[in-house]
Amino acid sequence: MAGHYRWKSFEENEDRPEKPRRYGVTEMRGPRYSVLSQNVLQEIFESMGQFVDGLKFSGGSNSLIPKSFIKQAIEMAHEHDVYVSTGDWAEHVLRSGGPSAFKEYVEECKQLGFDTIELNANSLEVPEDTLLRYVRMIKNGGLRAKPIFAVKFNKSDIPGRRNRAFGSYVVPEPRSSEFVEDIDLLIRKAERCLEAGADTIMIDADDVCKYADSVRADIIAKVIGRLGVEKTMFEASDAKLAEWFIKRYGPNVNLYVDHSQIMDLECLRGRHLAFAFLANVTSIDLPEPDFTIGPGHGGGAPDPARVEAPPVVVPFVPKSPVYIIYLGATKHADPKLVAQSHLEILKSVLGSEEAAKNSMIYNYQYGFSGFAAKLKPAEAHKLKNHPEVITLVINRKLLMQTTRTWDYLGLFSTPASSKGLLQGSNMGSGAIIGVIDSGIWSESGVFDDNGYGPTPKQWKGQCVSGDQFKAEDCNKKLIGAKYYMDGLNADLATSINSSTEHISPRDHNGHGTQVSSTVAGSFLSNLAFPGLSAGSIMRGAAPKAHIAMYKACWDVQGGMCSVADVWKAFDEAINDGVDVLSVSIGGLFRDLDVEVDIAIPALHAVNKGITVVSPAGNGGPRGTTVINISPWIITVAATTLDRSLSAFITLDNNQTFMGQSMYTGPELGFTDVMFSADMSSVATVKGKVVMYFEKERPMPGPEILQRNGAVGVIYVRTPSSRLECPANFPCIYIEIDIGSKIYFHMETTSSPKVKISPFKAVIGESVASIVGGSSSRGPSSFSPAILKPDIAAPGLNLLTPRIPTDEDTSEFAYSGTSMATPVIAGIVALLKNSHPTWSPAAIKSAIVTTARSTDPYGEPLTAEGTTPKIADAFDYGGGLVDMEKATDPGLVYDMDMNDYVHYLCSAALYSDKRVSALTGNVTTKCPSSSSSILDINVPSITIPDLKGNVKVITRTVTNVGPVDSVYKPVIKAPLGFDVKVSPEELVFNKGTSKAAFTVSVSSGSYKANTGFFFGSLTWSDGLHNVTIPVSVRANFIDNFYL
Repeated sequence: MAGHYRWKSFEENEDRPEKPRRYGVTEMRGPRYSVLSQNVLQEIFESMGQFVDGLKFSGGSNSLIPKSFIKQAIEMAHEHDVYVSTGDWAEHVLRSGGPSAFKEYVEECKQLGFDTIELNANSLEVPEDTLLRYVRMIKNGGLRAKPIFAVKFNKSDIPGRRNRAFGSYVVPEPRSSEFVEDIDLLIRKAERCLEAGADTIMIDADDVCKYADSVRADIIAKVIGRLGVEKTMFEASDAKLAEWFIKRYGPNVNLYVDHSQIMDLECLRGRHLAFAFLANVTSIDLPEPDFTIGPGHGGGAPDPARVEAPPVVVPFVPKSPVYIIYLGATKHADPKLVAQSHLEILKSVLGSEEAAKNSMIYNYQYGFSGFAAKLKPAEAHKLKNHPEVITLVINRKLLMQTTRTWDYLGLFSTPASSKGLLQGSNMGSGAIIGVIDSGIWSESGVFDDNGYGPTPKQWKGQCVSGDQFKAEDCNKKLIGAKYYMDGLNADLATSINSSTEHISPRDHNGHGTQVSSTVAGSFLSNLAFPGLSAGSIMRGAAPKAHIAMYKACWDVQGGMCSVADVWKAFDEAINDGVDVLSVSIGGLFRDLDVEVDIAIPALHAVNKGITVVSPAGNGGPRGTTVINISPWIITVAATTLDRSLSAFITLDNNQTFMGQSMYTGPELGFTDVMFSADMSSVATVKGKVVMYFEKERPMPGPEILQRNGAVGVIYVRTPSSRLECPANFPCIYIEIDIGSKIYFHMETTSSPKVKISPFKAVIGESVASIVGGSSSRGPSSFSPAILKPDIAAPGLNLLTPRIPTDEDTSEFAYSGTSMATPVIAGIVALLKNSHPTWSPAAIKSAIVTTARSTDPYGEPLTAEGTTPKIADAFDYGGGLVDMEKATDPGLVYDMDMNDYVHYLCSAALYSDKRVSALTGNVTTKCPSSSSSILDINVPSITIPDLKGNVKVITRTVTNVGPVDSVYKPVIKAPLGFDVKVSPEELVFNKGTSKAAFTVSVSSGSYKANTGFFFGSLTWSDGLHNVTIPVSVRANFIDNFYL
């Protein structure tokens, strides 16, 4: 590197965002890694401070350095807008003093002026929940949390220097059976830390990127692909490693370096060397790495007999950040005029029409007004201050989150129930359900249009041709299909291309096809599927409804969407004339803002009478993990059916045990079985069944074991409904008590053997219905006074079609809140047909207030978790959907834009000016400051902060049942709280269709903070029971950490 620097060019480089930066962060080693006196620090900050974002003390140095120097160094850093991190000393405090000492440590760090506390997750060796608790303690103390994770390999499997090749991993002959730590498990833990409030995840250099000539590029790519470049930081121990990171991931990668590397690193960032690579991935003058797939990724020692190319990993690395500029309601009826107004706004900042056109990605010009554009941070900052701009939204990464279902829920299709919702709504005929997802495989039999009438007159959409998809592939069932990818492409290192995806509405990973078939699939008869009775029928919730597919998610990193693309899908769906939107996607992390992800376009859809249904997320069973939290969205949790996919293990003494499996192949005859801890080398699994206990070690996936020659696997774990095994490999899940019995037999038998059967479906009352462990739980951490999720529906192990590119059979079981979402969306379509004048809020209320807390057999719903429990409102909202009762709810809790404006204003983010622009109505104002978020007319009551005083909450109900009705309240007060309702009777007649009431809640005998307790309020007229959940928490000490 040259010995002089062009300082002026750096200062004028607008591609680098101003401090504080969210990405492209440079964190510098401080005392003790290099001995930096106060004068040296001063010199560094004065000469290079503009390029330094953070200063990190070495672990333990704050216990060795005088506090006076620590304070001086921190003050000096802050003068140059440099944050200061503790280094990884917290784990020593925890080991020596426990949680109480850690709390004191957090307070002392805050008093000294530290900004960030690091937690070495590997050194702590504590349960995950405990780690998350420490993260929250740091956040509650007002500091930033930065967990450190390290991927550890057996030292004998790390190549010596003579065997290293830059950017690759030369596999040595294995000398140990020790499995590489499961990188997927590490990433999941990191994701949960981010959900708990961690600001950044630090990846330690050990064994991953310590030496430039043995970088584990596959692991680094997977971490960035899952967590995002903004949320991760890597240690670059020398200049060559820093150059490797910048070349591969661009100037926006966050790096931790020695102070001697600061200027070299800034030169690399400023020169944008990465963009030459981004333009042509194969042009970099380094050999591409070879990795052992499976062991290198997920948990096994390298197998020298199988060295394969790694999967293509397309990291989410912004070339030039994409911003969504939201302008509120459209001000012109002509979409062309709306688009032109956007160009003028952008032109005012960029200086020319040509620059504005080149920057523009999307115009949102139909359902609402706004645009997406590639902008430098300085340009975005100018736009944010434009008088017409309501807000800027970062183009975040989003993720995509049956036969028995409808009989289980009571939505029968037989003539005997001709008066039910299905027949009463004409099976959804004429309704148009928009699906924003990964595309559709139109040739599947569930999208057959036999017997369909003409396309509804309201429809203005179209079918867009593309790769392996023609406009003629649409029919009277699938009436529309579009695709959107410009937003995601703008933020990917390598644009999506036809070699890895279908650049068209055609589905590539199956998710969109599964969702579409669940929401409105046509009847598919006489299914012959292993494990199910012959002649089964598959269909969707609204089998005669029309489908419009909006492909905004792509087969990148297991399924990725961008906010910009999803907003455009909403914009056009609103204009096309859909009645319902099923959107089975959500953010990687819990919602921390009213404007993130789909909230704003969903509000505009709801305001046009379109009901929006979205998943609660798959972050359970931990609390406060729910996503899609806005009150105008129906947020769906996932339960099981009364169907178990059961298989059997038979021991060589003829003892038989039942577990869960999706294996459909032939029975595996008696085969040697071994305990995972007994493996002396990887080769010992060959030809055997391997048994793993959940807590014993990170459990490698079945694909890894199969690749190394195992013929089957038994996973021993706490009860869970989630099955993740392939259909072509003998893989079975059993509970821990059964696993212990099998283990005892193995220990007392010289050559134990087991036999594993394929699964068979067990159906009926004996199979308990549960809220799945993966289903995200409430309350919302952003607005805990709004209950989320709203409702639960079957979403675990549903039978849906597979696309032909999938292996095994064409139909199989899928799980997640993504699968529960279309169940509710289809029911919404049926209700909308039966009650065309009902608003989206009225439909939501009907679904929530008629839901059940038991399964269809009357047994209480339970919730999976570390310890199974009776489900509550944070697990399932109102309960398990009961669509037959939903069609005749009696009363509804209706809402309109005034309620939604109340919600936005309560978050202190919207002013009168902003809500007027959002609604397009200059008379719309925020409610008075005395208005409480508790009074928004949602069909639930949640009080997160009840103190000694009485909370009085107001609700209004609308009569949609018999004109002359009298309702009386039935109160089930949360344990220990007092609940009163006034008036004690609601009377409806020809002149009175609406009635308001108040609910007074007091803390009763409680004098200290509590957790949430649950109850309900039911209005009953003898025929209708209109029930809303009531959730209350006493909170006498504000911001108290429990």
